[in-house]
Amino acid sequence: MFRKEWVYAMVALVGGIAGGVIGGRWSGAAVAAEAVAKSIAAQEIRLVDTSGKTRAILYVTKDGQPNIALYDQSGTPRAELGIGADENPGLKLHDAKGVARATVTLGAEGIPTLRLFDKETRPRVLIGIDDQGEPGMEFYARDGKILREFP
Repeated sequence: MFRKEWVYAMVALVGGIAGGVIGGRWSGAAVAAEAVAKSIAAQEIRLVDTSGKTRAILYVTKDGQPNIALYDQSGTPRAELGIGADENPGLKLHDAKGVARATVTLGAEGIPTLRLFDKETRPRVLIGIDDQGEPGMEFYARDGKILREFP
């Protein structure tokens, strides 16, 4: 008789532990799902890698415009996407030294432009579409004078 009671006690103990584990997993998932915020309000959000280095920043400028900056492993800015003080969107691409070498902007009246810069940040090429819908291209010398213009 003692052995039979001992078997029942062990079955009850194992069943209780199993039920607790399973119940804890289900209720833990429900608690975790409820803990996820539906929105976050902040003026800046930084994404860091496993060593704590900033790799991306979502922020609001002094002018109140949203921007995203992406950084390489050394902390150098490599790309920025945002809206300027003029309310127009733009993209900047930086070289390994952090120098802006290319920009794509959508200016006033929705006029798109692509600008390419040399390593001293001098504009060298401009490609765009004017307000009449006509494409154009300009090449600049080091001193900023136009070398060639199409059309």
